[in-house]
Amino acid sequence: MATPNDGWAFKIDETLCSGHGRCYSLAPQWFSADGAGYGTPTGQVDQDTPSADLQFIVDSCPEQAISIVAAGAETVEAGQEQK
Repeated sequence: MATPNDGWAFKIDETLCSGHGRCYSLAPQWFSADGAGYGTPTGQVDQDTPSADLQFIVDSCPEQAISIVAAGAETVEAGQEQK
């Protein structure tokens, strides 16, 4: 499993995203909208951010298009505990 050496980041699966906009509405500090209204992660999340806050954003996506990744690492599956 990936470790949060440099913090966390969000990843959006563009094949699943339908452009609901919940990610950038709920977490503008981590997402912005592209020209077509689809969410785009804006960068890395501090490693001290509570995992419940990150999981809330993942769970808020109706298309399940958002995942959490350790900066520079593979996807951390939703529901797995981050250490």
